[in-house]
Amino acid sequence: MENKQITVFESAPVWKAIAQMALPAMVIMVVMTLYNLADTFFIAKTGIPAMITGISLASPLFMILSAIGVIVGQGGAAAIGKALGAKHEEEVKSLSAGSFLLSIVSGLLFAFVIFLAKEPILTFLGTDEATRLYTSQYITILAAGAPAAVFSQAFSNIIRSEGAVKESMMATTLGTITNMILDPLFISVFGLGVIGAAIATVLGNIVASIVLLVYLLKKKSMLSISSAYALSHLTVLPTLLAVGLPGGLGNLLQSASGTVGNRIGMTYGADTVAAIGVGGKASLIIAMLVMGVTMGVQPLISYNVGARNKARTNEILKKTGLLATVIAIGLTIACYFGRSGLIGLFLKDVELVALSEKVMLIHLVSMPALGLFYLGQTYLQAATESKAATILAAGRQFLFLIPSYFLLNLLFGLNGFLFAGAVTDILSTILAVILMTKSLTRKSQAFSYSYFSISPRCTKASASPSLSTSPQI
Repeated sequence: MENKQITVFESAPVWKAIAQMALPAMVIMVVMTLYNLADTFFIAKTGIPAMITGISLASPLFMILSAIGVIVGQGGAAAIGKALGAKHEEEVKSLSAGSFLLSIVSGLLFAFVIFLAKEPILTFLGTDEATRLYTSQYITILAAGAPAAVFSQAFSNIIRSEGAVKESMMATTLGTITNMILDPLFISVFGLGVIGAAIATVLGNIVASIVLLVYLLKKKSMLSISSAYALSHLTVLPTLLAVGLPGGLGNLLQSASGTVGNRIGMTYGADTVAAIGVGGKASLIIAMLVMGVTMGVQPLISYNVGARNKARTNEILKKTGLLATVIAIGLTIACYFGRSGLIGLFLKDVELVALSEKVMLIHLVSMPALGLFYLGQTYLQAATESKAATILAAGRQFLFLIPSYFLLNLLFGLNGFLFAGAVTDILSTILAVILMTKSLTRKSQAFSYSYFSISPRCTKASASPSLSTSPQI
């Protein structure tokens, strides 16, 4: 890692360090949001709602694939950042090589499962006669590109752990631009529909993977993808999985809750599912950008936790929380006033537009709280607080969202079903604040520093534990 990157992590003014790390990550999230919207936008141009619904029904599988990338990427990034802060260079190479091995193997396993059990999976996703073919086409091609998808998502996070934010942004941006250029070409010009959307997605991931590989093979990177490091240090794999599991678990459970939501939504009709999917685009935009802020500063948090720089860690958390909350509020206001234009990009039917607008307004209720939720999630992972981070991930999807779907739908019908997401976001934010506060209080008692005070009450702390063993809770 270059000296200027070390300076950003260790001694640059905190606002400057946050800006340098968070802004490129936010750009990445903007690009990823456009990437997510592109398929829906160009499929909507076909005028066939069943195609939009088919992609929506496939989204839980996309979330599983994303979860695998998050487990490897966030686990690797947090562990590597902490090892860098502790100056354990050999451990950095072992962790990055292990992450590479995990990303490729897990992508291949995902593809194998989809090809082996496609028909039962399609039934489980809730497809009907009108949507089954479209969903099948989409997931088949998605599975073929799974290794590239996992690798590109994982390592766009991992290389940021050593300060390579521009390279990460370049990989994600070029991958998304590739997808957005190919989408209209394959969907509209060649008339491939859902198949064209899936092919464009896979090729975008391949382009991003190539950019990342070029960076990793340069000598200036401290990271390694050598199979020798990976196979001779397999003991690091449990650490990667333990640290990354909470974030990935959130995506996995989101896949489960998404399937539950789609199946309940299908009882109101396939067009309703399409309208709900479009109505959720505003919350997607806000969540992705706020997540970009907190994900951007994760390497800063991990590095300073590893370096035992308690005062700087406190200041980073305090200022990141403020920034994320202000951005969430600003985006909520913008989406409120721009809701008609956003929905109009995807739907023209008057009734579906009205339902989508209703969904969007309901989702916006809880959006200002997302800054604190994602800060809590990011801090717990960066500090390798695996148990608390897992509780938070499970709480949002399994303890709150799925029960809310059933209970509110039972009590209030469609209106109750639509409010389940907003109720979940509020409860999840409260849980995030509680878990983060408890963790910071515990660390304050152990290491004599407080989250709410930038000036630490210093006492002698024990040496940072090695990441070659399971993370300590």
